[in-house]
Amino acid sequence: MVITITRGTIHDYDIIPILFDQAGEDSIEVNKQFFLNENNIMLIAWKECVPCGFLYGYLLESVHRRMPQLFLYSIDVFAEHQNKGVGSRLVESFINLAKEKNCSEVFVITNDHNVIAKKLYEGTGGQRDMLDEIMYIYPLV
Repeated sequence: MVITITRGTIHDYDIIPILFDQAGEDSIEVNKQFFLNENNIMLIAWKECVPCGFLYGYLLESVHRRMPQLFLYSIDVFAEHQNKGVGSRLVESFINLAKEKNCSEVFVITNDHNVIAKKLYEGTGGQRDMLDEIMYIYPLV
C-alpha cells in the first residue's frame, strides 16, 4: 500500500470535517486561523486519493532553549487503515519536518494504558521520558 503524506493547508478546508468525522469526533467547526500560522502543522495520510489518517501539532519556541520543539498533539488513523503503517508514516514525516525546522526534539503525551499509542511511538523511535508525569488542565469554556 503506497501512502502519501501531505501537509494540510487552508485549501483542505472542506475535507477537515470529514477527517474528524472519520476519527469519531463530533461535528467540528474548522478554525481557519490554524492554517495561517506556519507553526501549526497538520499532516494528512492518503492512499491514492482517499484520506486514511492525520495528525496535527505545534512548533514551540522556548524561552530557555535556542532550538524549538515540535509537539505532536493528536494522531488518528482510520479503522480500516490501522496496522498498515499509516501511523508510522505520519509520525516519521512529522519527525522529518522537525529536523527541517531544526528542532531539538519532538514530544507527545499519551496515557500508560494506551497500548496502541505506546507501540506506535516506541516503534518510531520514541523514548519514554518520565514514569510519573501528571497533566492538569484548567477548562475555560
